Amino acid sequence: KAPKAIVIYPSPPDTASIQFLTKITYSTDLAKKQNWFKKYLLGEEVAMPISKPYGIAIKKGKIYICDMQVQGLEIIDLEKGGFEYFIPSGKGQLKQPLNCAVDDKGYLYVTDIKRLEIVVFDDKGNYVNSFGEKEKFKPTDVFIYDNKIWVANLTGQKIHVYSKDSTNNLLYSIPDTSYGDWDYLYQPTNLCVNNEKVCVSDFGDFRMKLFTHDGKFLDTLGSNG
Repeated sequence: KAPKAIVIYPSPPDTASIQFLTKITYSTDLAKKQNWFKKYLLGEEVAMPISKPYGIAIKKGKIYICDMQVQGLEIIDLEKGGFEYFIPSGKGQLKQPLNCAVDDKGYLYVTDIKRLEIVVFDDKGNYVNSFGEKEKFKPTDVFIYDNKIWVANLTGQKIHVYSKDSTNNLLYSIPDTSYGDWDYLYQPTNLCVNNEKVCVSDFGDFRMKLFTHDGKFLDTLGSNG
C-alpha cells in the first residue's frame, strides 16, 4: 500500500508552517473498523455527523465543537476514540451556540448568539448558570484566562471581562475609544488572550487588533483583502 502524500502549507520552497493530518466528519472516522462478529452482534455502527461546526475548544484530550445545526456540541475524546452529542435541555438549552471555552475544572462556557447569553455547564454537563448584558449584547466568543472570563460582544463593540466566580460580575470593558479610531471594534468576533495580549478579530474592519489586558491599543494585523 502506497504511503499517503504529505500535505503541507505553504508548499516548498517556502518553509512549511501547517501540515494536514486527518479530518473528522463522522463519528465513524474515529472508531476502528468493525469486525464481522461485532457487526453481527451489535449491528452496523451508525455514523453520527458533524453538521454545521464553528467554534472549538480543546482541553485534556477532548475537542468541543459548537454545532449550530444540532443546537449543541460534539465532544470528541481523542484518547478513547469517543464521540458524543451534547444537547442540553431545560435552562441549559442552546439555540445557536457559536464558540466555547473549557476551564481547568472542566466547566464549559458557551456563547449563544440566539439566547444572547453565555451559558455555563459543570464538568458533568449539568447547567450551572447563564449571564450577559441586558442591552446591545451578542456574545460571539469566550476565553478563560487569569481567572477571568473574556467575551467578545458583536453588537456592543467591546470585549467584556467578567469575574470567574458564581456572580460573573462585569469587571470592565475594552477598548475605551470612539467610532473611527484605529482601536475601535466594529464587529469583534473571535478572541484569544495570553500573558501579554488580547487579540481580537474585527470582522467589520478586516483586521486583527491587539490590546493589553487593560485595553491599551498595541497594533493591528492584516487589511481588507
